[in-house]
Amino acid sequence: MSSGQMILALGAIVMLSTLALTLNSIMLDGNKTMMESELYISGTSVAQSFIEHAAILAFDASVGVQDPSTFPGTFTSPYSLGPKVGENYPNFSDVDDFNGYSATVSTTRVDFIVNITVQYCDEDGNVSGSRTNFKIMTVNVSSPFLPTDVTATRIFSYSI
Repeated sequence: MSSGQMILALGAIVMLSTLALTLNSIMLDGNKTMMESELYISGTSVAQSFIEHAAILAFDASVGVQDPSTFPGTFTSPYSLGPKVGENYPNFSDVDDFNGYSATVSTTRVDFIVNITVQYCDEDGNVSGSRTNFKIMTVNVSSPFLPTDVTATRIFSYSI
């Protein structure tokens, strides 16, 4: 084999190796994107399940107990939002019981860390320091395997 043929053979091997590395890189990026997408979907499902659970509960502990004409003044104080003594998930009685709730939720793929806040807000979702007929629930779901957290929010409203 002449030196010219040897150089051509080496060049062909280098080109083939470069092509193989490029294809492997493309396949790995595709798999990473697919796995992240599946984790985001699972994280969104976890967040949505907490929001849906809250949606079937009373707006506030005073609903059904206090005279509605006193609302929102007799709703739970903004500084007392959270579960009452003896209330534990999943046996919450109203929306604001979720305030401050944290848990690790295990799925078939990964464990998600869930943190929930509930605050009073106006009808546009702007947080308010006083009692209103609106509460905003924010569910943050994180995992070491997700580049960014999944955050879901919902505004709950009370009307007579």
